[in-house]
Amino acid sequence: MLEAVLTGVSLNQAVANILSHTRDGGKHYICVFAVDSLLRCQDSPELRRVQQAADMTLCDGMPLVFTGRKIARLDMDRCYGPDVMLRVIDEGRPLGLKHFFYGGKDGETVLKLESNLLARFPDVQIVGYNIPPLPSAHRW
Repeated sequence: MLEAVLTGVSLNQAVANILSHTRDGGKHYICVFAVDSLLRCQDSPELRRVQQAADMTLCDGMPLVFTGRKIARLDMDRCYGPDVMLRVIDEGRPLGLKHFFYGGKDGETVLKLESNLLARFPDVQIVGYNIPPLPSAHRW
């Protein structure tokens, strides 16, 4: 049974909520899901637990947005992961936010991301990254 709960918000609301979480001193994380991520929750109890414990699960894919608008009648937008990340980084700079990247394809990709972000936002504070190995039983 699928028990994922999605957060139907606009991109502006998502960024505002994320920035708000940074001010309370707690530990928070969000998930950014498209339809395939949501479907993977059906077969992966581990992914489902991670998603259910998230502060928000943003809708990256338009099918989820169309469903949220039509069925739940939510005033929501697509929260495309890269757009969310860039907005949080940009709007977090005056707040002194620090960024740690978790996950990704490999170290080379993360270093390229870091280089691109530093070129765009010279004062961004990237404090590190971790790329854990993916379980062999999952192909995420």
